[in-house]
Amino acid sequence: MQPMKCKDVQATIHIKALVIFFGVIFTCFVWTGLYFVIQTERQLEIGNTFKEAANYARVFEEHTVRTIKGLDQVAISIKFEVEKEGFNIDLRRLVNEGRFSGQPFVALGVLDKNGELVASSQEIVSRINNSDLEFFQVHKMEDNAKLYVGKPLLGRASGKWLLQMSRRINLSDGSFGGVVVVGVDPYYFAQFYKQVDLGEKSVITFVGHDGIVRVRQSGEEVTMGLDLRQRMNNEFSRGVAGHYTDISIGDGVKRLFSYRNLAEYPLTVVVGASEDYVFQGLNKRIMRYLIAGGVLSLLVIIFVAALLSGVARRSQAEKALRQSEDKYRHLFKMESDALFLIDAQNGKILEANEAAVNLYGYSNDELLQMRNVDLSAEPEETKKAGENAASSGVVEIPLRYHRKKDGTVFPVEINATSLQWNGRPVFIPAIRDITERVRTEERLRESENRFRSYFQDNKSVMLLVDKETFDIIDANPAAADFYGYSLEQLKQMKIMEIYMLPPIEIAEKIEMASRRHENAFLFPHRLASGEIRQVEVYSTPIRIGQKEALHSIVHDVTERIELEAKVREREANFFGFFNTVEDFLFVLDAQGGIIHMNQTVLNRLEYQEDELTGQSVLMVHPVQRRAEAGRIVEKMLAGTADSCLVPLISKSGEQIPVETRVTAGTWNGKPALFGVSKDLSALKISEEKLAKVFETTSSLMAVSTLEEGIFLDVNQAFLSTLGFDRTEVVGKRSVELQIFEHPEVRYKLFRKLQKDGAVRNIEVQLRTKDGRPLIGMFSAEIAEVAAYRLLITTVNDVTELKQAEQKLRESEARLRDSEQKLKDIIVGTKMGTWEWNIQTGETVFNERWAEIVGYTLAELKPTSIATWQRFAHPEDLIHSSKLLQEHFEGRTPYYACDSRVLHKDGHWVWVFDSGKVMKHDEEGNPLLMSGTHIDITLRKQTEAALQASEQRYRALMHQAREAVLLFDLATLEIVEVNSAFEKMTGYGFPFEKPLHVFDLVADEPVNIMRYLDEMHANGVLRPTLRKIRTRAGGIREVERNGNLIQVGDKQYQFTTFRDVTEEKRHQQEMHSDLILAAQVQRVLLPAIPRSAHFKISTVFEPQGFVSGDFYHLEWRETEQVLQGFLIDITGHGLATALQTAAVNVLLHQLSDLPQEVSLSERLSWLNHRIPQYIDESTFAAAICFEFDFSLAQLRYASAGINYFLYNGERIEVAGMYLGIRDDETYELHSRPIRQGDAVCFMTDGISDVFDRENNWGTIGAGQLCSLFHEGAWTEKTQDDSTAVCIEVSLQQSGDFT
Repeated sequence: MQPMKCKDVQATIHIKALVIFFGVIFTCFVWTGLYFVIQTERQLEIGNTFKEAANYARVFEEHTVRTIKGLDQVAISIKFEVEKEGFNIDLRRLVNEGRFSGQPFVALGVLDKNGELVASSQEIVSRINNSDLEFFQVHKMEDNAKLYVGKPLLGRASGKWLLQMSRRINLSDGSFGGVVVVGVDPYYFAQFYKQVDLGEKSVITFVGHDGIVRVRQSGEEVTMGLDLRQRMNNEFSRGVAGHYTDISIGDGVKRLFSYRNLAEYPLTVVVGASEDYVFQGLNKRIMRYLIAGGVLSLLVIIFVAALLSGVARRSQAEKALRQSEDKYRHLFKMESDALFLIDAQNGKILEANEAAVNLYGYSNDELLQMRNVDLSAEPEETKKAGENAASSGVVEIPLRYHRKKDGTVFPVEINATSLQWNGRPVFIPAIRDITERVRTEERLRESENRFRSYFQDNKSVMLLVDKETFDIIDANPAAADFYGYSLEQLKQMKIMEIYMLPPIEIAEKIEMASRRHENAFLFPHRLASGEIRQVEVYSTPIRIGQKEALHSIVHDVTERIELEAKVREREANFFGFFNTVEDFLFVLDAQGGIIHMNQTVLNRLEYQEDELTGQSVLMVHPVQRRAEAGRIVEKMLAGTADSCLVPLISKSGEQIPVETRVTAGTWNGKPALFGVSKDLSALKISEEKLAKVFETTSSLMAVSTLEEGIFLDVNQAFLSTLGFDRTEVVGKRSVELQIFEHPEVRYKLFRKLQKDGAVRNIEVQLRTKDGRPLIGMFSAEIAEVAAYRLLITTVNDVTELKQAEQKLRESEARLRDSEQKLKDIIVGTKMGTWEWNIQTGETVFNERWAEIVGYTLAELKPTSIATWQRFAHPEDLIHSSKLLQEHFEGRTPYYACDSRVLHKDGHWVWVFDSGKVMKHDEEGNPLLMSGTHIDITLRKQTEAALQASEQRYRALMHQAREAVLLFDLATLEIVEVNSAFEKMTGYGFPFEKPLHVFDLVADEPVNIMRYLDEMHANGVLRPTLRKIRTRAGGIREVERNGNLIQVGDKQYQFTTFRDVTEEKRHQQEMHSDLILAAQVQRVLLPAIPRSAHFKISTVFEPQGFVSGDFYHLEWRETEQVLQGFLIDITGHGLATALQTAAVNVLLHQLSDLPQEVSLSERLSWLNHRIPQYIDESTFAAAICFEFDFSLAQLRYASAGINYFLYNGERIEVAGMYLGIRDDETYELHSRPIRQGDAVCFMTDGISDVFDRENNWGTIGAGQLCSLFHEGAWTEKTQDDSTAVCIEVSLQQSGDFT
């Protein structure tokens, strides 16, 4: 019994021991769990704090960079001013003028090469030498173009702390000349830092890479000059941004810090929060966790009733082995690269994943019957690679060609690793299809070639300018031709040697272009010859390597500006021409409606312009005489009457006696009447064009009867859009024309119209005459016109908009498809694997994962998800977390993300991070996830380079002012255009259908082929005027240039079009204005007096459109005197014609002089006043005459027209030109006249012909006028030709014999 009892006691003891043992284990488990919860929340608080501090650091970084750049612009402006003009610069004046307004500097200064302060924005009390200061020594020893941000210094003059930012000044030979200093109050930054809300002990530090604090803000305390060099070496050298925890030097407080290194300056911004602030909420939760753990420990009563057997342990081990095998088999299968397991001895394929099946097109069974060389298009090379893999263990083959089942040969990249598997050597190659990469690299090379060809061969002047130093980096041959410098000379120059602007203004323009605030500027440029040319510069920022530059296209617009000035001058002269005419002037339409009138009409008749415009001209005549005025006008137009004496009547009823003459002409291309009522002889025309909305609107408009739907009228847009003639529409119904695609829609619209009275913007489908579909927005309303109810309909064509929307949807679908394909293609060949326990955070990586970031796996242990977070870029971590959450929620089948990880060497490595949740709990929460990392840095670099190249090329294309197109010389298909081409032609790119050269050029195919042959032969097309056809069917005239571009084995023609349509239009407008001026000038010529005493014939033939000649005739019947003046003003054209009108005013004033004033006295009066009316460089020749029939006498006096024809005899008479001497006197001559005498007064345009042909005396006065009227002499003259011929033709009782 005793032994049995002992055994029972022992068993009891064992059981109790087991209970105690497992109770202790459970308790430890509980407290361990609490420990991990507390640690997890602690890490979460730390992470949130780091993230918030990092956001503040980013804000302060942007503020600091922006502030320093603004101050740097101030320093640059002063630097260039000093380098150009010398050290005699008045900084106080520049500051007071607001030159540097908006910048937070305290003081500006300029030091010479000896360190003496020679200029300051503040008063210089005493000369202080600063050559011992650090910034001065830095610039003196090192010549660079960078801004130096110095350590905080106590100002020697001001006694205040300053941050001094400086730039070196160079002398003309490049040697050290001095320093520009910009002083900033550190408290400016401290004031901005007060925005931080990270607890009362938060701190913000602005520190240089030299370890010296520029400014530190903690609460209300601001300090400068702390030494953090040890911290800088340990912490801040880890990359652009980062986090760390440390005890602050200044106050001994332990803080969590986030920092950012400024990209463009050797400075760092550090933001820190104290641990007390970070963990104050966590400490309260820890106390609650401890109480809960204690209570739970007291309730632990656990009994363990089973022991693990050896079989169970063995089963568990086998299960773990199977899970491990399944895990790695899953990784093998899910890998997007083709993976094979290959026997190293014979090359037989032992296993292949699904990606291999998809890539090569063989089934898995077929692949397992093949060897590795069967897949290669280069079997011998593949065999050698297999041998290398077996001997070296690892093989990397950047490019090899393989063959698919269908025979397609494609490029691949191979990474292979050898190992022992089931006792035999094998190797595992990872094969990636790099077709897209090869194509991308080829496109990159083509893009670079196109860019270089575009730059070098372009006929436009192009420059690349360093936006920091303003050096000309590159220039094309067109620039060398334009500026007159060689390319090498240009590349040694700065842009301010060409720009005729102050350096500070050049700096401002470059900054505006860099920030894309403005990219078009008008500058004067200096050529090598010293000539100044006006140019238009289009600048766009581009990056060349690590350098920021501006690409500028320069257009010489000197001639254009001069032309515009001439056009403005022409317009001013033209309207001034009308303003010199003081008579009433009307411009009427063919029905007598008033189109325009001069200011004299408005002033004297007391009307506003809108009261007369469109009214009948008879409105300004007395009511009782309007019919008479109408009849006389008809007679004047028929040539049976010269003038109308019906008076004008003002708005107040005042009648104004006038002599009105009317002549027919054209106005804006339409028949018009020009009426002049002689009074004040002033003329001003202001043009207003009446718009006819119905005919000019782009909307389809129609008027039809309401009940029958019969079209009464339609506008031009209706006809041109639907393809009908007006005769085919008017009088017909829409159902007869079959306009509606679905006739029932018309009836629905009609019912809605009857119900609501109108319809608005209903989408309908219409059909053109030729059956083409059209989509429109239909509107209609009922209008009451007299006793009829009419329907007014409007349709806005939205066909192109709808088509564009459909194309946009299709494009978006293609884009989404391309993005998905891109995610499937961009994978790495060397994969890092990871397995993440989502609940605990434990993460397992393989050795390759560690290699990607530059470590061994041993260096990274222990590993967790925090290991990944430590290396991940902060921005990518946010994006990655979002994608993970979408995958956790089941919205995506896999997780995939391109991310950056920090390499041990300090650079960023791009990886393709992909994975999938492998296990969920019962509630569907993710538990276990596995995936891979693939290094895709090379692909990212290639994409970035291609994108930069494409951006440069497209920036050059699209900023060009001329239309640019590129077409394939083999197919003549246009493959690329810029926005100027789209604007000019109306063709949007990409085109709806292929567009060829024959579709664009408005010329015969044989001529187009002739120009293409010239391109093939010479590689260039000389500038030629051509006509092109727009998308809307219009014709534009352009100046075309072309160059041949070779890209690979293809030839393209690079062509530019400069639209010269407007230039042609300006020329036509000038031509029309001259014609109009000629018509008005003829209207101003006096009516030919009629009398039985004489017969008058005249010649008035301008050499061009208008004449510098003029004549004035006045018949005073009471005195029986015919008085006349013949004027010839030197010069030609509109300006000279304008002066003749001014002299005509004087001639009308002469008529008001008393009759006893002699001809010679009248010439003296005219000579005295004429300089006020003609240009200083102009003079006038004249001859005046009087036929006194009561005395049978001809009296005459000459002022430069020194001969006339009298009965076939040349009569010479002397006299000085008008306007030469103010006190000139003129001699009066006389001779008797008899029945049948013929006298001809002429200007030198006719007399010169007599001199050349020596035929004075052979042609009579009457015959001369006939020769001109018949056109026989018109081509002989080389100047304005004017003559007044008087024949004494009748004898009256009491007259002379």
